[in-house]
Amino acid sequence: MLSNKTLTVAVGTDWGPISHLDEKHELIGYDVDVAGSIAKYLGTGIAFVTPGWDIIAGGKWQGRWDVAMGQMIPTKARAEVFDFPALYIWGPNVAVVHKDSKDIVEL
Repeated sequence: MLSNKTLTVAVGTDWGPISHLDEKHELIGYDVDVAGSIAKYLGTGIAFVTPGWDIIAGGKWQGRWDVAMGQMIPTKARAEVFDFPALYIWGPNVAVVHKDSKDIVEL
């Protein structure tokens, strides 16, 4: 952890361009790059851990890592468990359905 000059970061291994394992079985992706930049700014090393999303989203990390990078959408309920200190990426969400579909609900 930060006490030993290492930023420990939880990420996924199968989250597409966000974070995934490449053909060399190394973590790459947007969140990996952002986490590396944060560690560089802090003047620390970096270590990645890869717990399941259910463990990350559960919020009971018990000091196993310093930060999780997972592109979670802030909600009121999640804000009761997590700190969302800054927006670091934004992208529109789109759902596409057939115009005659009866299984959609407009919000």
